Amino acid sequence: MFFDNSNGKMLSTKKFEQHIQDLLQARERYDRVEKSAELKEFLELDKIVKDDDFQAKKQELTTRRYKDTEEYQKSERLRKLEGKWSVRCYFRRVADPEFKELLKFLDSPDSYKLQDENEWKNDARLKRLHGIYDSRRYRKYEAMKQSGIIDEIEELRKETSTPEFKKNNAFWANPKRWETTEEGKQDLRHAALLQKPDIRFFIEQDPKQMEDLRTYNLIWQDKFANRQNWQVGQGFSDKALKSQYSLTNQHNANNNGRNTTVGQKGLRIDTRKEHVKAPAWDAQKGFCDAQFDYTSDTLNSAGKLAIKNGGIVMAKVKLDGKVHHSLYLTTGKREIALQLFNTDGKYVQVGLCTRNSQNLTNTGIKGSDEFIYSLVWENRELVWYINNKEVGRMYDTEVPQNEDLFLVLTSFLPKEEKAKTGYMQVSWIRAFKK
Repeated sequence: MFFDNSNGKMLSTKKFEQHIQDLLQARERYDRVEKSAELKEFLELDKIVKDDDFQAKKQELTTRRYKDTEEYQKSERLRKLEGKWSVRCYFRRVADPEFKELLKFLDSPDSYKLQDENEWKNDARLKRLHGIYDSRRYRKYEAMKQSGIIDEIEELRKETSTPEFKKNNAFWANPKRWETTEEGKQDLRHAALLQKPDIRFFIEQDPKQMEDLRTYNLIWQDKFANRQNWQVGQGFSDKALKSQYSLTNQHNANNNGRNTTVGQKGLRIDTRKEHVKAPAWDAQKGFCDAQFDYTSDTLNSAGKLAIKNGGIVMAKVKLDGKVHHSLYLTTGKREIALQLFNTDGKYVQVGLCTRNSQNLTNTGIKGSDEFIYSLVWENRELVWYINNKEVGRMYDTEVPQNEDLFLVLTSFLPKEEKAKTGYMQVSWIRAFKK
């Protein structure tokens, strides 16, 4: 999950470490956001706003022109009719008191008198009303009334004055009408949630990659704030066996932890020129006291940091000097040494050593730079990486199952080589498990 090498290039240690950190932080953030109420709300709204009916309604309400609505057309028709000169004259006439008096008289039983000269010519009031009745403006009034325009105006006035029409007209006249609807409010909330950094982050992730990241969980890590997870020696499970000793076929004595320091940069084992006398194992003599001109250390994490039945172990390490440095997984019986890395003083090797065989691959990579060494162990398949570059792969049936494998850190100088000083500095070690 960490070792994408699709471009064929090995990342620098700094970039690869940042890549690991970014992935772990992304997974933590993804898991947190996935459980949030805001994401739940967003996903519910996302389903709603992407519905075909929802989108069709949004399309209609956001693109339909006000001029194309029935409300606009009726309102505009009324406005134009009421603006005509002849119509304005008509309503001015019907509002005139004398004209009103005439119209009221015409609706009375005496209206016939205006058509009988004998009736109206000797009556001052009737004569006055007859004068209006026989005028040009009354004829225009009658013509307008008979045209149907006034009836249309009255009908439009009645229709456009209803609360429902006014509500609909105001809705369609509003350029932001969509936002006033329940769906529009849902759409706005969806858009607002989409702008939130956590939501954007979540939807931009590759679900498959996140699922792959969830495949493994960090079960432990050591950043070496202290040395509490490490003891000196070999870590044999049989307590009757001596754990802390040196080998006479090496230039260095294991110095009982005195060459190990812990600081801001992690744990460091120094191999230095120093004459000491120490208990040692000799292939011919057995255990004896021996003289050494160099010192170093061997540490193990037995009973503290261990892994079994597969997983990922990673370590950020800087190696220095023509010294053999090694970090490997083993059991309390020392049946195997599953090398996370092993150096011959120059090149890094990876692989598996047992009591009867040694299967190591020379990576061709010099160990003098700081690297992140990783071992992925799954279904008996073993894959080694330096940073993001695969450097070894094998299928093995000799790695014990259902048994804890702990870590051993060691630096040593074989007798057949010229002795040199150097150090191994470990910034951190992590283990992931399915």
